[in-house]
Amino acid sequence: MKKVLLSYFIILLTGCGEVNLQFQNLDIFPSTGIRVTVNSSGYINANNQNNFNVSGECTEEGQPVHIQVSGLVADPVCYVGSYSINMDLSSLADSQSLTVAVEHKDIGAENMDMASAPLKKDTAVPFVSTPAFSPITDLNVSNYSISGGCDQDADEVLVKIDGNTLTSAICSGGIFNLTGVDLTGFSMSDGTKTIEFYSSDEAGNSFGPLTDSVTVNINEAPVISFACALSLTQEDVYGCAVTATDPDGDPLTYNVGINHDCSWLSIDGAGNLSGIPHDGDVGTCTLHVQVSDGSLADDYQNTISIANLAPTLAISTPPSLAEDSPQTIVRTDTDVYTIDEGYGTYSLGTATLPKCSDHGSVVVNSLNGEIKFTPQVNFDQYCYIKVDFIDSNLSATSDEFMLTMTPSQDPPSLSASCSPNATQDLAYSCAPSATDPDTGDTLTWSLDGANSCGWISINPSTGAVSGTPADDDLPGCNLAIKVTDGSTNSDVYGPIAISITNIAPTLAILDASAINEDSGPQVVRADADVQASEEGYGIYQVVAAGTSPDCNDNGSVTIAATTGEVTYAPSADFDQTCYIKIQFDDGNGGVVNDVFRVPITPVNDPPVISHSCLSTATQGTPYSCSPIVNDVDTGDTHTWTLDPGSNTCSWALMSSSSGQITGTPPSATDCNLAFKVTDGGALFDTEIIALTVGAAVNTAPTLDLSGCPSSLSQDSGLSCTAVGADAELDTLSYSMPVGNTCAWASVDGSTGVLSGTPQNDDVGPCTLMVTVSDGQTVTTDQISFTVNNVVPTLTIPDATAINEDSGLQVVRTDADVQASEEGFGVYQAIASVTSPDCRSNGTVSVVSSTGEVTYSPTADFDQSCYIRIKFDDGNGGVIADEFLVPITSLNDPPVLSESCSTTATQNSAYNCTASVNDVDTGDSHTWQLLSNASYCDWATISSSGVITGTPTTATNCTLYIQVTDSGGATDSSNVGLTVDASVSVSFSINGIRGGSDVTYDNLQTDNSGVPVEVSWQSVPSAIQYDVDIDNISSCTVNA
Repeated sequence: MKKVLLSYFIILLTGCGEVNLQFQNLDIFPSTGIRVTVNSSGYINANNQNNFNVSGECTEEGQPVHIQVSGLVADPVCYVGSYSINMDLSSLADSQSLTVAVEHKDIGAENMDMASAPLKKDTAVPFVSTPAFSPITDLNVSNYSISGGCDQDADEVLVKIDGNTLTSAICSGGIFNLTGVDLTGFSMSDGTKTIEFYSSDEAGNSFGPLTDSVTVNINEAPVISFACALSLTQEDVYGCAVTATDPDGDPLTYNVGINHDCSWLSIDGAGNLSGIPHDGDVGTCTLHVQVSDGSLADDYQNTISIANLAPTLAISTPPSLAEDSPQTIVRTDTDVYTIDEGYGTYSLGTATLPKCSDHGSVVVNSLNGEIKFTPQVNFDQYCYIKVDFIDSNLSATSDEFMLTMTPSQDPPSLSASCSPNATQDLAYSCAPSATDPDTGDTLTWSLDGANSCGWISINPSTGAVSGTPADDDLPGCNLAIKVTDGSTNSDVYGPIAISITNIAPTLAILDASAINEDSGPQVVRADADVQASEEGYGIYQVVAAGTSPDCNDNGSVTIAATTGEVTYAPSADFDQTCYIKIQFDDGNGGVVNDVFRVPITPVNDPPVISHSCLSTATQGTPYSCSPIVNDVDTGDTHTWTLDPGSNTCSWALMSSSSGQITGTPPSATDCNLAFKVTDGGALFDTEIIALTVGAAVNTAPTLDLSGCPSSLSQDSGLSCTAVGADAELDTLSYSMPVGNTCAWASVDGSTGVLSGTPQNDDVGPCTLMVTVSDGQTVTTDQISFTVNNVVPTLTIPDATAINEDSGLQVVRTDADVQASEEGFGVYQAIASVTSPDCRSNGTVSVVSSTGEVTYSPTADFDQSCYIRIKFDDGNGGVIADEFLVPITSLNDPPVLSESCSTTATQNSAYNCTASVNDVDTGDSHTWQLLSNASYCDWATISSSGVITGTPTTATNCTLYIQVTDSGGATDSSNVGLTVDASVSVSFSINGIRGGSDVTYDNLQTDNSGVPVEVSWQSVPSAIQYDVDIDNISSCTVNA
């Protein structure tokens, strides 16, 4: 059916009768506006294959829409602009490449439209197979895993346990895995629960449920029952059984907890407490018992009180002790015992007379009571010793015992002062004396076997010594005498050398060669160097040098008496030149002396450590020790270090300069504190202290942020340390708590080093807060912090030239516009200082976050201009800079415009006028119609752009219009023309009277009998009418 379009009009009848309105030979314009769409696409699955919906939009009311899907067809009717139908597609095989195609025609089937959409069919039902899972226990309830087989990749597997839906898994490689599922949020009691598996695929096919059962067995903690005594007396035997119950019937084990400090009390795995408190345990202690079922535990804590028991002491009488015995243990540790031994102190008390302490030396071991006695010489009576003991709780006891001495035979005591000098042929005499502690003994004198003075005799009754040396007795001899008491006891005097005076000899000794300090014994003068005139007939010896320093005062000087060879061992660290004086005695009264010099070359001496460091320390309590160094080498520098090969106190630190040792033991673990000192010459001394470390109670760590600043400039790095300390030397960990508002700062979890660089967004006040933890307690410290703003900087280089009319151009990239605080502020374009401003000659836009600048010049603007960019960091810091944008002038192409009709009628004249605009003043223009494919060969164009011509056939064609300026630039426009065959229609609207509505039948036929639909169009020139003027007197018809 064709349509005829008529203009909407109003007929005004003034003084008229009935009017007949006729429309003659109207032009017909065929309509091809048919349209159809199809909305159906996606999957045909097992659920919808019997009732698959195909629908869409259509334009031909009442006309069928022909649908085809792989040979299956349907023809729903277009109704109110749409169609819809459900099709049975179950007979189609599964496929990934189906198509639904639709076709829609108008009433005469002259015009049509088609559309299509892809389809896929998949009716295979997915599956879940062989699921694998384990019972739910307290060990896996927060990290549960399920796996199994599945159909295809991308299938979704859903799992439910006891009605609770778990996170879904995606099938991959025929396997699905659910891992790390937290079931703690689900309320599930112990027992057997249903587990369900569902699966669905991309096509919408679904499977399930596959059901199974899973066991839930979540452990519950045991509960302690305690009914043991909490008070007892020292030395009481403590025994009690701690009981506990477990809701799950799990086997239980018992242990003491970390707070248990009743060191005398232990517990076995069955819960039996046992132990005996001693004097050192008197007071109170903390009982801490734990019971565990292997995963969960309960504990019990309370205080136990121990009362003191007064000590007792009973010491038996020892065996008798022989007179003049050396120091003797008269009572051992075993003989002197009290129940509090080890927890108190033994000492000597005031004994009954006669007191052993008045007749010798009495020593008692303060720790174990062992008693030693050293009697005075010749003491042979009885005496008393009393011992006191006081325990650590100040309870005291004492006891005394008698010690009997057994008398013994005492030797006599001889004394004499015989002269060592005699003169040849002159009488020599000496009168010794003797005493004997044993009354009644008869004393007898005689020459001792060591006597070599043959010319000496002695009176056996009086002991008088006498004699005259002869010439053959030169140069001397040894005098030795003895006295006896009639038994085997005796005392001896001598031998003493008797020198017999003779003619004095001569002696001259040269200075010695230099020896090294600390070189040990050295022969400084050989026999050949020391030659007395009578050597071989006298004796050499060393005497006081008389010149300072004397080598004999600064070491050991020895001499070979017969040869005069001198050996000198300097004192340790002695490094000066000294003197040795040698005396030669010929044995006959002739004596001569000489002095020689011994140069000593200084050599570096090792340092020597001395200290009074304690050998005990306490866990968690700072330990300190300051050893000192002694070094005979004045001016030596010293370096202290811990000895890595021997030191096992890993917690200890040592000052390399002062030698101070500091540190806090982290645990009650004994260790060797080994250290050394090294002098500037690489000599050293070492020391090892066996350190006993006792246990201590945990204390909270300390934290100090005083070393951190309270303010920082933006973009500056923070570097300071949160100083944590722990009395027990526990390992500390650092963190930033919720209260920290300096989000830009971070702390190293192990060292406490704070770092971070505040940016522009961080300017202002914040709270810098740090926590330190020793694993048991946490300590927090904070400081009020301020980040100060820094004014940003900005420098923008001039842009590269752009062409006139180049359209939107990035004239400066992000990299070209770099404020120092980019990312923390906003860029914007502002009025430039230098003219012309690009903003007044086009569009300037700025990416506020990066500063990238784009410029679209005003059409035909061809001058250089300026753009000024401002950056605001949001904290009062503002900076601006401007840059030049050069613009290169170009020839502008002409712009063709036309509003030519796109329809023409066979054998009817066609007319259209095109126009041109060109910003380049003075350009001339040439018009032409191009002979491209399907061009309108009946049309021509004038030099001014007027297109004329008459189509002779109803053949569609295209007007290819082109205009060219004098610079060779062109513009074109293509007008597609629909050329219709010439048809017309005529009809009348009769019986129109003034004031009445105009009506007409919109279904007519044209002059060839083809049905047309008449509707309005604003083309008044297409209307022709004749008016029946019968009965018209004065009538005006306006149409």
